[in-house]
Amino acid sequence: MSSWIQVAHTHLLAAPSEPLLLGHEGLEDFRQLVHEQRASRVEIDISSARTAADVIAAMKEVLQFPTWCGSSWDSLDDAFGEIRAGWQFPLVMIVHGLPAQLDRRSHVGLETVLRLNEFGRAFSTVGDQLLVVFAGATWAE
Repeated sequence: MSSWIQVAHTHLLAAPSEPLLLGHEGLEDFRQLVHEQRASRVEIDISSARTAADVIAAMKEVLQFPTWCGSSWDSLDDAFGEIRAGWQFPLVMIVHGLPAQLDRRSHVGLETVLRLNEFGRAFSTVGDQLLVVFAGATWAE
């Protein structure tokens, strides 16, 4: 079981429940908070993603995945044990570009929010924290 970090609700723009929205003006303070709590942090940009495979490819650029892991949400579920073994927890994933996704490809944006939050809950059930935070001024541009 890994340690868990606490997020002050003052960092968040929307209600303090999932999905978490962080304003751009609070991003640097939030990064510092994550650093002070000795959590791992990655940032991905999904603004140009056209499909779920593009979102997962953005994750694969910054996180370790098994070589056999495909590019679908189900493949991440299949590789869960190996992914968990390769990542450092607690892990904060800051996702950029969701407002653009919700405007241009709402199905990709909504699926990303749902799947990443499900993935975070799956880690929490085994004692590890994956905290997904979406960066943006609002949910839609």
